Amino acid sequence: MELIDNAFKQLEKVIEEIKTYDNSIFSEQDSRIKIIDRILIEVLGYRFEDILTEARAGIGFLDYKIIIDNLPKLAIEAKKDGLDFNIDQSYSGRAFNLNGPVFKDKTVQEGLDQSIYYSAHNGIELSCLTNGRTWIVFRSNRLGDGKQVLDGKGFVFSTLESVQHEFKLFYELLSPEGISDLRFRALFQEVEGAEIRKKDFAKSIKDEYSLKVIPKKQHALDFDRVMNEFFSKLTGDSDPDLLKECFVETKESKVADKELLRISEDLIRRVHSLETEQAELLTEIIEKVRTTNRHEFVILIGSKGAGKSTFIQRFFENVIQQDLREQCIVIRIDLGLSDGNLSTIVDWLNTTLLEECERVLYNGKPSFEEIQGMFYFEYDRLRTGNWNKLYERDKDQFKIDFGKHIEERRETRPSEYIKRMIGDITKSRLKVPCLVFDNTDHYSIEFQETVFQYARSIYEREICLVIVPITDKTSWQLSQQGAIQSFENEVLYLPMPKPKKIIEKRIEFIQKRITTTGIEKGRYFLDRGIKLEISNIGEFVKFLQSIFLSDEYVAKWIGHFANYDIRRCLELTKDIIASPHLSLDELLKTYITGHSEENDRKYEIKPYKIKNALIKRVYTSYPINNHPFIQNLFYLTGNLNTSPILSLRALQVLMDRRNERSKEDNYIKVDQILDYFNAMGIDRSITSKHLDLLLKKGLIYSYDPTIINVSDSKKLEISPSGIEHYNWCLHDNEYLFDMIEVTPITEQSIFQNIESNYYSHNRKNVMLTFIDYIQTEDQTFCQVPSHIAYNGQDYILKRLNQRRKQINGWT
Repeated sequence: MELIDNAFKQLEKVIEEIKTYDNSIFSEQDSRIKIIDRILIEVLGYRFEDILTEARAGIGFLDYKIIIDNLPKLAIEAKKDGLDFNIDQSYSGRAFNLNGPVFKDKTVQEGLDQSIYYSAHNGIELSCLTNGRTWIVFRSNRLGDGKQVLDGKGFVFSTLESVQHEFKLFYELLSPEGISDLRFRALFQEVEGAEIRKKDFAKSIKDEYSLKVIPKKQHALDFDRVMNEFFSKLTGDSDPDLLKECFVETKESKVADKELLRISEDLIRRVHSLETEQAELLTEIIEKVRTTNRHEFVILIGSKGAGKSTFIQRFFENVIQQDLREQCIVIRIDLGLSDGNLSTIVDWLNTTLLEECERVLYNGKPSFEEIQGMFYFEYDRLRTGNWNKLYERDKDQFKIDFGKHIEERRETRPSEYIKRMIGDITKSRLKVPCLVFDNTDHYSIEFQETVFQYARSIYEREICLVIVPITDKTSWQLSQQGAIQSFENEVLYLPMPKPKKIIEKRIEFIQKRITTTGIEKGRYFLDRGIKLEISNIGEFVKFLQSIFLSDEYVAKWIGHFANYDIRRCLELTKDIIASPHLSLDELLKTYITGHSEENDRKYEIKPYKIKNALIKRVYTSYPINNHPFIQNLFYLTGNLNTSPILSLRALQVLMDRRNERSKEDNYIKVDQILDYFNAMGIDRSITSKHLDLLLKKGLIYSYDPTIINVSDSKKLEISPSGIEHYNWCLHDNEYLFDMIEVTPITEQSIFQNIESNYYSHNRKNVMLTFIDYIQTEDQTFCQVPSHIAYNGQDYILKRLNQRRKQINGWT
């Protein structure tokens, strides 16, 4: 059932029940408890925690302060039922001047004055004056629109029956969702005679219902077959050779390799030194190593998608020498498989690490002799001490009881059991345990710190190499707080390689494996009936990849829109290669001229063609709500009641903050951004919605990289995808034109102008009209203060004007 329908049913119920205790309502408290509270909670749906009573406001107290979206949004001044507002029932559902004759009653005037005073002290825009039966709703704070509060209007509902009769209006004015969406503003603007956009018109040239998939031609299907063979192995699950062979070495990764080698060799020397010493010195040496921290804890820092897991796997399997590799026992825990529950993660780690240790060390099921060796001190203590009589009488029973004793310890004290197994690696096997706590950066900072402390507890007890990969953003935060700040660690940095290098590696790899597709040749018919045969589809595709990636701009677009995530970079590359927006004729020219010895200059596919493939994917136009990489900044949230360039303005704020030398300075507090736009006349809730979607779509980052809800975020920064969106929105005509097709226009005459020019193929006028439209709309909702802090916002308008002049100059 819709919220409003359910609310209406609740109102009917409340009105009927009030009739049964009507004669018991005398005081203001009676009115509040028996009528007003019920309307707020049972009908309008406010939560108890969102309703504050007797909140201080200046020298007085506000009867009700209602919280919506974590901010005070509604003030209610309550009067007792006996105070009649003297408003005729025929006025119900209508709006009247606050300084006019309808509100001349002394009680009403006093209530209006109180509400205005209290609202000023709490920054609340909407107020309601009620005695439980009569409700007056008005804007008690004009928020700098230049209008006196008492020059505005107030809606009247003279009785509960009139509330029932005009319930849609009452609900839109006072419901939490109505206030959050600022529906009340439009209602007041309409009755106050302000010129507002008619909501009944919003139309775009293309919509999601007109979206069509372009059928792929045979060459694209063949390309898909080749590419799927290639891209299906991106994770390395079915082909571990791919990730190892395709790992992109950088200067920093080579340094990390050498450092891990040094650490490993040093640990091996320590373990081997134990082998040559007398048994009685073993304990002393281990104790000395433990107390002097002669072991290693490595924090591997890299951006999301930088290949941290691959780096570690490749290191232990390919980088270190065979004899050294044989001296290491690697135990890897994938935190990505956990449920991320902070309260249960230690139990999960105990269970998972215990089982993984047993799997690696004992093939999943240690024998009694292996358990006896691991716990030999305990075995010998019981054999000669407490259980001596049992041992001498029945050695088999002694072993059975000892097995039960150790099993109970395994179940009740798993952490101790794990440390005993890890310690046994160095004591009995004389090898180095290498513990990898992978994918911790999928979760919150508190979660990561708990894992860090857990790993540290093992590190403090045993000789071992512990590796914890985290993202660069996480490292900045952990370095400022908690346990990670209290210990010395080896810190290795793994940078994100350029997308071009990543894909070039894959091209080299595919050359070795392409024949497994079974595709040998393809035959196609071009224009004018010309028949074409490409004898080696695989070679053709590989060549096309190299052509695309030879263009630094294309590689940059791929990297930015994918936020440098390797898997997403490759997914985006695949979209381009097999795009139906690139014709076979063009690809053929590229192939032939690229292979021609006489032609020094390779034929290049025009950038706008590649942009079409990026923006439209496999569709006839931009796929609304269905594009994982590129977003329409002119219509990001679908909210018509704000500036169409608010998302662009939000990115501008974060662009202005960027500091290449200190990434920590790139962040801005969410509250600061909300206040910044509030000063421009944009309500905090509207700004918050735009920021939330920008965060969810990856155009901005939260300070905690695991957070994707702006309500949970403290600070924000712009992402590589956000930077590219910002640049395309301000400078790229292909992006602008494609977004014009799908952006709803709310002025019918302007839409008809754009539509007419669009179907007349007058690209110039389409773009000029749209730029004029978004500037006009922006000025309706936005007022940029004259202050240095808003220079970036002025730049957006200047850039749009420059762009208009450039387009106007087209011939």
